[in-house]
Amino acid sequence: MVIDAANRAGTGRQAARVIVEGTKRLLAAEQRVGVAHHVAISIVGIERVPYGYYAAKVAQELAVREGAVPWTIVRATLFHELLEMAYSAPARAGLLLVPDIQLQPVDPRHVAQVLAAIAEDEPLNAWEQVAGPRVERFGDLARIWRTTTGRSALAVPLRLPRRLGRPLAAGALVPQEAVTGGPTFAQVRSPSGPGSS
Repeated sequence: MVIDAANRAGTGRQAARVIVEGTKRLLAAEQRVGVAHHVAISIVGIERVPYGYYAAKVAQELAVREGAVPWTIVRATLFHELLEMAYSAPARAGLLLVPDIQLQPVDPRHVAQVLAAIAEDEPLNAWEQVAGPRVERFGDLARIWRTTTGRSALAVPLRLPRRLGRPLAAGALVPQEAVTGGPTFAQVRSPSGPGSS
């Protein structure tokens, strides 16, 4: 069994060089040595959102599906840590940029538990989706972040280009079916939440 967690931020072309070509090389090596299960980590809804990095992930999934090694693709929703980054960067300038987006953010520990169980099992030759416990709006999560951090950043609506904003507002990154669980973003942010001492 091999878990493929290769990643590369940046433009679609930059990401594809590592994510797609790297996965193809990995699959070829796995085939040579007889690996019985390739587990790839991906993202919920990537085929519905026109974004370069997501296009690279779609191409990676295709490489896995068309490869000779039995496979499972684990698609996860947005990690809580990525929300933290999305809020903290503009907050340094006193702003919270708030697009109209639906999300079902997930704690990476929940994803890791599901991933480990899948990796130890037989290949599904299919997708398994993993998500947090509930669907929430980006703006509501921003208010939780602002309250729990004590930051006084001003929430400003962010209008996304229509081709990007429409699918995100309609819940493109929210799965229809998934293995749900883990704490909510509010529970993680709470002083008495998971990981607190």
